[in-house]
Amino acid sequence: MALQNRSYCVNHSAVEAVARCKTCRKPVCATCVVSGATGHFCSEECKEKHAQFIQRAQQLERAPKPRPAWIHKLRVLVVRLVILAVILIIAGVAADMFADIRIPFLSDILHRFVR
Repeated sequence: MALQNRSYCVNHSAVEAVARCKTCRKPVCATCVVSGATGHFCSEECKEKHAQFIQRAQQLERAPKPRPAWIHKLRVLVVRLVILAVILIIAGVAADMFADIRIPFLSDILHRFVR
């Protein structure tokens, strides 16, 4: 049963593998293994591919994350509510200012909506 767990080098079928390539997972012997800062590889090509992968992953981690669409919608809603509140405050102040003065059109509109 122990013989089934053995793997042999992809380049030397009679030599037992000592590692698996971190990129393609092929088994390699001590003669063929290419060691790098991030692991063992079967070739310089796989080592370079893995280095490029690591570099791209680090760039993606540093990149700003896009905001969800609902945040923009919430921001627009809050701005509109603030504008509406300001308009209502101004209308209330104007209604108080014109409470004693009878301006036919303006007084009726302000009293109808504010009070």
